[in-house]
Amino acid sequence: MKPTPEQEIRKALSDLSAKDVEAVVNLVNSLCQKRRAAMVSAETEMSSAEHARISSVLDEVAPLSLEKGPAVSNRDHDRYLYGS
Repeated sequence: MKPTPEQEIRKALSDLSAKDVEAVVNLVNSLCQKRRAAMVSAETEMSSAEHARISSVLDEVAPLSLEKGPAVSNRDHDRYLYGS
């Protein structure tokens, strides 16, 4: 089984006092949590330009659902989708 990063840190710093090792482990864990949080927020945040682009595309597409087309029965719809 591969040792965890915390185990590797503890082994590498085994010549230091337990208090110092704990401080280093806590620092590393804190940095990892901050990095993960930054990566998640970067993935979920959207720039205002991207938001405006998506909104304009949706505004162009939305009126399409309001257009009236020919009446189609469910049977015709199924034939169109699945063939007959």
